[in-house]
Amino acid sequence: MPPGATGTLLRNLTFFDGHAIGLSVSVLLGYVIFGLILFTIGKKSVAIADVKAN
Repeated sequence: MPPGATGTLLRNLTFFDGHAIGLSVSVLLGYVIFGLILFTIGKKSVAIADVKAN
């Protein structure tokens, strides 16, 4: 997780009653979505390698 976005999100939630959290949340969600895409690609490549090995 990017420390800048996480720190900004926590600071805005704590000190500014949740104002201006949109950018931080979108950056963190982007990282989560990108990570899930990479995980899915990696899982498919392992499954294909297992099928080819048998």
